[in-house]
Amino acid sequence: GVPGSVGGGLIMNAGTYLGEFTSVVTWVESVRLADATPVRRDHAACGFRYRASDLPPDELVVRAGLTLRPRPRAEADAEIRELRARRAAREPKKVASNGSTFKNPPGQFAGRLIESAGCKGWQVGDAVCSPVHANWLVSSGRATCADMLTLIDRVRDRVREVHGLTLELEVKILGEVL
Repeated sequence: GVPGSVGGGLIMNAGTYLGEFTSVVTWVESVRLADATPVRRDHAACGFRYRASDLPPDELVVRAGLTLRPRPRAEADAEIRELRARRAAREPKKVASNGSTFKNPPGQFAGRLIESAGCKGWQVGDAVCSPVHANWLVSSGRATCADMLTLIDRVRDRVREVHGLTLELEVKILGEVL
């Protein structure tokens, strides 16, 4: 499973190594916030790509058509249990986090790049590059937005220095840092 809402998942084309929203979406309906005008787009007009879409930020997603593959309940439940167990073994538990912080560059994994650059365990204030999964930045207590953003910049700088790649954010930064 992917945490979050369907609307947010559509906007960022959320997914895992198993697939993304783009593979099941047939259409999306949204409402323009400025004038409440409804807008309907077919799949092609959504402009889905890795962790992004062309769905405008000034619209609110209200409905979507999804084409899902029916399966026997027991089969689906068994796969869900297996995937949850696999995820639990490699993701931080019971800590506040952003989830995956950086997008995977083509053919690579951001977590592996971060770890091989020596960033795993780095800390700024209460923001920590998780010792469980390096692409998860977590709060060890009361991390501030400034702590997280500073850690993001330091990790990105180190990966660029070691690997010559600039990691792109998967998370969206909203508002201003006070």
